[in-house]
Amino acid sequence: METTLGQPVHVTTGWNDLRLLTYTVQQPRPRHPQAASAAQQEAYKKKSRRSSTS
Repeated sequence: METTLGQPVHVTTGWNDLRLLTYTVQQPRPRHPQAASAAQQEAYKKKSRRSSTS
């Protein structure tokens, strides 16, 4: 915004303008502490596959 306006803009003003544009801060969902690891997930996927013969 500073380069567009040619003068410094306070951080709060920038966030207020983003809020007016319906901008929201996105963040990932928290991970469960007992969630399976990537290796465990792959093993489950391989074990649970069914053949799709029709």
